[in-house]
Amino acid sequence: RVNEMEAPHTRVAVIGAGITGLSVSLCLSQLYRGHVTITVMAERFSPHTTSDSSGGLVIPSFSSYGTRERGKQAGEVANDRLQRWAYVTYDHLRRLHEEEGVRPEDGLMLVPAYKYFEESYPVPESASHVMDFRSLGATEATALGLRADLFKTIWRFNKFVTDGKRFLPW
Repeated sequence: RVNEMEAPHTRVAVIGAGITGLSVSLCLSQLYRGHVTITVMAERFSPHTTSDSSGGLVIPSFSSYGTRERGKQAGEVANDRLQRWAYVTYDHLRRLHEEEGVRPEDGLMLVPAYKYFEESYPVPESASHVMDFRSLGATEATALGLRADLFKTIWRFNKFVTDGKRFLPW
């Protein structure tokens, strides 16, 4: 929240005009309405950004799983930042989807996803932040056509996928 009486006017430069850059710009303009001037700087703008042709997928990170050697090292700081960014982005897209009615024809889709590992892993902390997260048992995984005999951990959750060509103009 911004205290209207104390908030100075701030100038912000956002680097990049793809989905991330424009989403950051939108969030800042809504959060600091009337107290910020935002300049988006980019080599290319829609319809010539990477996001226009590739789109994106957003889920909070499970990246620390699948690599037991990582532990608490320098990479964990970057992983923590990645996790915070993913939470904020996921929440922003969730709000657009649930409260503002952004739909697939606008370039924002909520789709089921699966992540599986050959080793056993506990449910990650980020699971509570992701829509419809659950661990699958062998029977359910097999019914979905997944090779439960090859994987000890199988997770199912919902992720957001963006289609840049439709989402960026929105």
